[in-house]
Amino acid sequence: MVNRKRAALVALVCGQLLTAAYAASPAKDASATGDPPDEVIVEAQKERLTRLQVELEKAQDNFFARFNKVNTNPEYETHCEHKPLYGSHILKHACTPRFVDAANEKLASWYVPSLQGSQYQPLKGDDPSTVIRTKMPDYRRKVLELGLKDPQLAKMGRDFEALKKHYETVRKAKFKNHWFVWD
Repeated sequence: MVNRKRAALVALVCGQLLTAAYAASPAKDASATGDPPDEVIVEAQKERLTRLQVELEKAQDNFFARFNKVNTNPEYETHCEHKPLYGSHILKHACTPRFVDAANEKLASWYVPSLQGSQYQPLKGDDPSTVIRTKMPDYRRKVLELGLKDPQLAKMGRDFEALKKHYETVRKAKFKNHWFVWD
């Protein structure tokens, strides 16, 4: 029994001494000896949807800033801002051309007095939603046309689409089998 205790004590002390000696020895370069490394450290950072969304908004802002420089039609001048969704107080990043803002202002200038008890007055001119619907295809053609002509605008468009695709991939992976994700 005493020999077992003595053997256990010797093994414990020798183990501690060997560990200390190994730690004190100079580190060997694994590539020089040809031995694989004992440990591999991998550092990664989770992609945050909010950070990707901010990058998307900046890319969209930059695209339309460049578009406004090369565009010659003042009605197609496009500005991006955070606007509330219709019927809500939740803000959403949206880029709208000037003709859409003008049509919405016209609609508001007609609608607000009717809420205040003024006599119903029909809209003068075209209905704003009709104006938007008829001008939007030409606007989209102009964006595409300038995107094909201007190489910087084309690159910004491609970068935006790649970033959007990456965002959707990350979003789908995070929301897989989840209703909510706390980013």
